[in-house]
Amino acid sequence: GDEDEDDAAEGIVVLNDKVWKEMAALAPEAKLVRIPNGVDVERYRLPDPGERERLRKALGWDERPRVLFVGRLVRKKGIELVLSVAARLAGRACFVVVGPGHIEPASNVQVLGTLAPSRVAELYRAADVFLLPSRGEGFPLVVQEAMASGLPVVLADDPSYAPYLVKDGVRTSAPETQALIQTLEPLLDSEVRQFSGAAAAGKAQADFSWSVAAQAHLRLYAELRAARR
Repeated sequence: GDEDEDDAAEGIVVLNDKVWKEMAALAPEAKLVRIPNGVDVERYRLPDPGERERLRKALGWDERPRVLFVGRLVRKKGIELVLSVAARLAGRACFVVVGPGHIEPASNVQVLGTLAPSRVAELYRAADVFLLPSRGEGFPLVVQEAMASGLPVVLADDPSYAPYLVKDGVRTSAPETQALIQTLEPLLDSEVRQFSGAAAAGKAQADFSWSVAAQAHLRLYAELRAARR
């Protein structure tokens, strides 16, 4: 365009390959860096000893696995798939839905509406698996929060997720009911769930904390300043 060269960005932070390609086309001279959104790993954390049991008792939950969904109750977020999976797994698992919107009640679906972040953090620590079969997103922050809290995660396939996946901790599936069930079912086993949750938490602590994100930004700023000298 006609913009002065001094007004052009020298560095651009992106979250996934899709945005990387778009920014590379728009600003071929800029330095591109992938930096995930930061997560408060003090709020979104593993439960303390005995905390998970106390939270579940306060919530009135029994021993059946709880599959948690956090997001707007709209098709883009995959809520219709969550309800379809829940209907097929009635008796084996209960589903907990958090977020704004309206859905028809079901026997094994607990709808909690919009909650404060501190309350959502408690649900992460009380639940067993996080399910978000959404479409067309970068990498949802709620997924990073769930991982930091020690929840194994099931997502709908999206190539943009590839840099964030960790073996066993985050599993992807075709956005179809049966495929999601096949991906989710192994995580209903307590031993598999604990192993996968630990892997997810390790990834989040290493890559998603605010301190890690801040250091990545500071390195970028330092490199850009050095390049100007």
